[in-house]
Amino acid sequence: AGCEGPITAAGLAWGMENLMRNMIKNPDLVHKILEITTDSIIKFLNAQMELGIDNVVLADPSASCTCISPEFFKEFAFPYYKKIVRKVNSPTFLIHICGEIFNIIKQITRIPKMMAISVDMVDLKEAKNEIGKKFVALMGNVPTEIMRYGTPIQVEEEAKKCIQAVAEGGKFMLSTACDIAPKTPPENIRALINAGKKYGTFPLKF
Repeated sequence: AGCEGPITAAGLAWGMENLMRNMIKNPDLVHKILEITTDSIIKFLNAQMELGIDNVVLADPSASCTCISPEFFKEFAFPYYKKIVRKVNSPTFLIHICGEIFNIIKQITRIPKMMAISVDMVDLKEAKNEIGKKFVALMGNVPTEIMRYGTPIQVEEEAKKCIQAVAEGGKFMLSTACDIAPKTPPENIRALINAGKKYGTFPLKF
């Protein structure tokens, strides 16, 4: 099951500029709006789970440190993620937040059942060190612009770099940094898959 996260949903409904300004000027109103978006997300996801879906993916790009501070993330995103995880009948959750998220990774790992973090503009090795021994996997982060405009050789090299950086010891899923853009060449998608098989099979060989 997939859905926008509460910050992104609130920004779409109210306007992201309004949302961010009122985090400072009128935080109580922001919390009321986030309660509405969160409850809507919970209903939507549980309806999907009833159809036999196995797990949940949340996409909340507007919650990144590119948009809001780690302090605002703690106040306006973290508690609503916890509510979603608590009230949605899914054994596991994966979250994707575009942009810079290094300074909020530890907060995300404290959310129960949040088993994987899909990362964009993050150094994978630093992110894995930040996660430490927690059983939370990293997912990413071959650049989407390389996928869209690069060559299969470039895609393979980027995938290899990702695997070399953090695959040792497991808890890593090779993927793109964000969505695969429309008109991404099929040969680049195949190159990513093949690179995962070539370099990501244990025992690792480079």
